[in-house]
Amino acid sequence: MIQIKDIDDDNILRTDGLSTVQVDSPQRYAVNQGDVLFLSRGRQLTATEITQPLTDIIATSYYFILTPKPDFLLTGYLAWSLNQPKFRHRLAVVTNTTSIPWVSRADLEELQIEVPTMETQQKIVHLLALYNKQRSLTIDLIDKREQLVTAVCNQLADGALDKEV
Repeated sequence: MIQIKDIDDDNILRTDGLSTVQVDSPQRYAVNQGDVLFLSRGRQLTATEITQPLTDIIATSYYFILTPKPDFLLTGYLAWSLNQPKFRHRLAVVTNTTSIPWVSRADLEELQIEVPTMETQQKIVHLLALYNKQRSLTIDLIDKREQLVTAVCNQLADGALDKEV
């Protein structure tokens, strides 16, 4: 079962820690590759694209499972669009607040997004994929630099390096 803790800060589903539950009618809550999970409760009402193949996975009731028609709306575009400031501003108008902000399915269904041509959606999704790859590589590079600096500092502290760095 997908819970809030299973979506990371980058809105990526992490399946390695999913909880196991028994549900009488799991089809209603089934999550599949190509769906978008929209978190309907919490401080960050966000959308997550499901990119990996899933089997026998459901989502908690905190999520709305959105399944776009692939010949009309790309999953990646839908998730991106729902996370954009323009949509978030419209969402804030219908968000209910108690101690935890939430939005009803009916209110979410009333909100509209702009749907450009498939070609434009594909360009946006491709650009996002390139950005995410660059971001991942940059984070990896920073981690490697930190490891290098730590190793050199440790060698200097241990007196293993004779020359100054």
